[in-house]
Amino acid sequence: MRRKRPEQNRARDKRKNERGRPRPSAKNDARPTRPVRSDDRGPAAAAKSAGERVLLFGRRPVQAYIGVLPEPSKNTSDSDDSQDTSRSDIENIYLGESLPRPLREGLLRKLPGVPYTELPRRELDQKFPDLHHQGVVLRFRAGARPANRADNLDWREFVQERSGLLLLLDRIQDPQNLGSILRSAEALGVRAVFMTGQGAPLGDTAHRVSSGASLRLPIFHQTNLHRLVEDLKSCEYWICCAADSESAEQKHRDEGEAQGDDKSNARKSRGGPLALKHNQPGDLPPAAEIALIIGNEGEGVKPLVVNQSDYILSIPLRGETESLNAGVAAGILIDRLLHR
Repeated sequence: MRRKRPEQNRARDKRKNERGRPRPSAKNDARPTRPVRSDDRGPAAAAKSAGERVLLFGRRPVQAYIGVLPEPSKNTSDSDDSQDTSRSDIENIYLGESLPRPLREGLLRKLPGVPYTELPRRELDQKFPDLHHQGVVLRFRAGARPANRADNLDWREFVQERSGLLLLLDRIQDPQNLGSILRSAEALGVRAVFMTGQGAPLGDTAHRVSSGASLRLPIFHQTNLHRLVEDLKSCEYWICCAADSESAEQKHRDEGEAQGDDKSNARKSRGGPLALKHNQPGDLPPAAEIALIIGNEGEGVKPLVVNQSDYILSIPLRGETESLNAGVAAGILIDRLLHR
């Protein structure tokens, strides 16, 4: 009997192995992509994933969360709706051995009746391997999120108080940028924040990076920045728009002759935006009458909204770096507006 050559055996084995293998396609050949976290998507995408559980973790964010919760009522019949909602929104609390006793006791006191699980550090790390949890994790039910101070407020009534600087964030995409801006805003004294457009949702990354400031600040969500600006102007707010130095300088040159030196008349007429540097705070109205707009990291503020603004604020850059991070720029402008 004639024996097959080794080359023929290898060809036969190769054909057998390939019979059950799917044909190569563009989809199968594509490189694996990085898993998308809920925080990396816009509000619309996040809303579709209602089955996902929001996690609140870390000592400072959790401390901030229980700080805004109402005190539990001794008589359950007298408990208010906000307290009941906060308790029912949480599916479980995970506590580690290293959690300080005051935080542990405060958490369980503010959320009586919510199930909790105490775990050794190693088991908690295994359950949440990607989290810097610091010994505490709150797991919310599907579709629920941590409560915010703006949840039970009407924003139109709120802005009528004119009690502080308002911050408008338009389409901020990076959740770490969002958290950084909110941390600076709360620490420096911003009264409230409005989030507009399709940007990063207020999720676990923003809560962590903001060190819980995202839970202390009243945060309102609006879809249309153009309409919001018109409403705020009707409430006698002055609109300040953050822009890069080059665009602000060009705007200043284009409208310098029209504005003239009489800045008070220009402000009264609201005929067009007046370009100012960040170190010219004396030319601005009081901070309680100002709404500051921080635009998208890549595109900035939309031209339509820039034209609606009363002032364009810029930060001159004297080094070789072309731009500042949105969180850094926001912190500088907020500080200059509030502390002058």
